[in-house]
Amino acid sequence: MSNTNLKDKTIQSIMNKIHELEISKEDIITEADICKMFKISRTPAREALIELTANGILAKIPNKGYVIKELSEKAKLEVYDLIACLDSMAAKLAMPAITKQDTEHMREILDMIDIAIKYKNYKRYYELQEEFHDVYVSKCDNEQVIKMLNRAKSSVSEYWRLDEQTEHTFTMLGEVNKEHREMLRLIEEKDIIRLRAYIEDVHWATKEFHAVI
Repeated sequence: MSNTNLKDKTIQSIMNKIHELEISKEDIITEADICKMFKISRTPAREALIELTANGILAKIPNKGYVIKELSEKAKLEVYDLIACLDSMAAKLAMPAITKQDTEHMREILDMIDIAIKYKNYKRYYELQEEFHDVYVSKCDNEQVIKMLNRAKSSVSEYWRLDEQTEHTFTMLGEVNKEHREMLRLIEEKDIIRLRAYIEDVHWATKEFHAVI
């Protein structure tokens, strides 16, 4: 595996550990920690940490290591606004390429999300909702939009974790999955204008928490 591919894999692995609470805001991580954690050499570890810092996910503490970067509420809301625009643009660009097989797959994902919510499996919910969005994002055929969207999502992924999962949480997740179904309906109808407005003004509108969409 090339250093570039290994770096990208390491970045995703670090993001997963952040999301799954295995790396917390209080932790200081070093190149040596990453090398040991993922059994890799220093070069891809260093490159991954540098890129995560450049993307605003980590902050470097001189002579110590890296920590998860704190964002103000204003900064988070600004990123959510950016994600809304990029996600709706990806949906618009993807529309001509989305097939009946894609929409059937999206419907299957939504059914599985309902099951994850029923059994209060938040980790599975998160994985599936990402898969749902990825179906159309991957079809948009614009690498820059995809790259910018992924970078924006990564910069706030620390704040998408649910440390406390209550009955109210899963009730909200159920409401959000209804939004996913409305998005799918608009995709099937090829209604680009209403789909973009729905993604930006409803689905990505500020909610009680932002981990659910």
